[in-house]
Amino acid sequence: MAIAQNIRCSHCGAPVEFKPGKLVATCKYCGFTTVIETGQAFTFEHSLLLNNYSEDQIENLVRDWMRSGFMKPGDLAKKAKLTEKNLVYLPFWIVSADAATKYKGIFERISPAIVKEGQIQKEYN
Repeated sequence: MAIAQNIRCSHCGAPVEFKPGKLVATCKYCGFTTVIETGQAFTFEHSLLLNNYSEDQIENLVRDWMRSGFMKPGDLAKKAKLTEKNLVYLPFWIVSADAATKYKGIFERISPAIVKEGQIQKEYN
């Protein structure tokens, strides 16, 4: 026999629904995220990058990009007509990984050519 218990948001007091097998839930009412085991705020996987730019600032940033770099017409920023700007929030995952690779190759910039080999190991957080 399972024991049913109401879980309330520690931020606003509204009921929070946890789906079976999930340890993290976000309150539908205030957006506060809770971990069921600790009741502490969980800010890493459920985060939102806020927009800090106005529409005018975005247009200036786009035109600055059009003026810089290569493989673009020199008058691109002047002749381009921006017809629409839409702010879109995209979901993304943050993944930590430990990676290792082994390499072996011939280094030919010097004479005589030499064989180079080794291993690169890196942690990505």
